[in-house]
Amino acid sequence: MAATGRYAWIKARAITGRDAWKLIHAESVRPFVYRRYLDFGVFESLREMKALIEKEVARRELADHVKLGPGGIREIEFIAQAFQLIRGGQDRRMQTPSLLAVLPQIAGGKLLPTRVAQELEASYLFLRRIENRLQMLADAQTHTIPADALPRARIAASMGFESWALCEAELETKAKNNQQVILPRKGVLELQRILGGDGSVDLGIGTSHVRAQIGDIRFTSKLIDGRFPEYGRVIPANPTKQVEADREGLRQALQRTAILSNEKYRGVRINLKSDLITIQAHNPEQEEAEDQVEVTYKGDEVEIGFNVTYLLDALAAVDSDKVVLGLTDGNSSCLVRAAGTTNCKYVVMPMRL
Repeated sequence: MAATGRYAWIKARAITGRDAWKLIHAESVRPFVYRRYLDFGVFESLREMKALIEKEVARRELADHVKLGPGGIREIEFIAQAFQLIRGGQDRRMQTPSLLAVLPQIAGGKLLPTRVAQELEASYLFLRRIENRLQMLADAQTHTIPADALPRARIAASMGFESWALCEAELETKAKNNQQVILPRKGVLELQRILGGDGSVDLGIGTSHVRAQIGDIRFTSKLIDGRFPEYGRVIPANPTKQVEADREGLRQALQRTAILSNEKYRGVRINLKSDLITIQAHNPEQEEAEDQVEVTYKGDEVEIGFNVTYLLDALAAVDSDKVVLGLTDGNSSCLVRAAGTTNCKYVVMPMRL
């Protein structure tokens, strides 16, 4: 009851007796909903709630439901209210029934990137407008897109679109901004193989499957039921130390040094000085290796350990002659990316040597 009841009370508003409600809210509702200390027990309850929502969507085939369907109004509200339950006790600004008021606070607290919060807000407003048009047209409490062409055309016109096709495309874009799916590893590898050539791909995401059409090839894979871990938390936001190096030169130096690393742990020590990286490795047989690579770097000296296999995997994935390593200190993760772009990021966690 705890998480479900707290979740429901976030949206509570007084219809009458507002003065009495303020007193009840201050003395009973606020302490019940917003805990002063970080409530770790609520995480599992939120996961269970989200799983039940997703099962309901799949069972009832709610793809055309702007409120309960995938990426719909309820999805956006769940994201915001989950953060409110977890963080609202420490930040009074998040103690509000207004989703539009809380999204900037979520971004300001760096719980979500500002761009993501803005996309959620834009999607929420668009979906609410669609909801309003549906109910005006039907003169009833409805959230389902009609199947007939005429009401669809009327909705599109009322939304400012020339045709339903354009309106539907925008609706799908807004909904997909809020939808997250997990593909099996084998499916990703096969899709990567198929996408090796030129041409465009038509991607379709359903409640339990994903489909990709590449020319004459149609690829279909089941989706994994669940939610992907919050990987964004381990990506360094603004590494203070930026190192630019020749990708191939750094890769070869790591490979040479790795020959004498511990076969079990594969650890290498990296010492970073002005315009120079020194790579060291040793093993239980007292064998040692050292190599140096010239880089572009101006800053304090840093020493950090890594599993060399993970570093080599990241460098192999970078499609550029130049690579940038982002570091903060000797205990923080390393952000690897191609020089001049931030489209693809690779994170390598440090290891104690």
